[in-house]
Amino acid sequence: MRIRADVDKLEAFYEPSEIWVGKQAAAGAQVRMPSVRGDKVLWMCGFHPDPSVWTNVDGSSRNDDYTQDTGSSERALEPCSRQVRETLSSGGASKVSKQWQHRSIRELLAKMDRLVLGMLRSRVSRLSNLGHRSDSMLAVYPGDNTRFQKHIDNTAGDGRRLTCLC
Repeated sequence: MRIRADVDKLEAFYEPSEIWVGKQAAAGAQVRMPSVRGDKVLWMCGFHPDPSVWTNVDGSSRNDDYTQDTGSSERALEPCSRQVRETLSSGGASKVSKQWQHRSIRELLAKMDRLVLGMLRSRVSRLSNLGHRSDSMLAVYPGDNTRFQKHIDNTAGDGRRLTCLC
């Protein structure tokens, strides 16, 4: 229940999800298609197992949203969106150490990292070369027949191997 409370605190900042339309990662477009994907999402950066990593978005597609704030700890877990971070900070969230914000989500990520990187990587051959996880995507399904739909995220062959749903 603590995780749900943390997720609910951020729900005002979720945006309708988009799907990638295109055959290659470099050629296509992000489009909203509620009939295909009706969830709302919020990307979270930071708190990666490697403390030097704040986001896994590469330099070619990184924009101001994926730039870490000066003085922010890599161990913090924060929305990737600069606008969301600024809104949260202006509402008093900056008075609480960013490292302790979203504590239950951080605890869940740490457990998933231990499971996947610590245990499964050595036991599942498809995960043996796994070096890290991506930024975390929080998703909510707001009703009106929205639900998780089985799909393939890795049509571009970019190395993604595993999705964890909670």
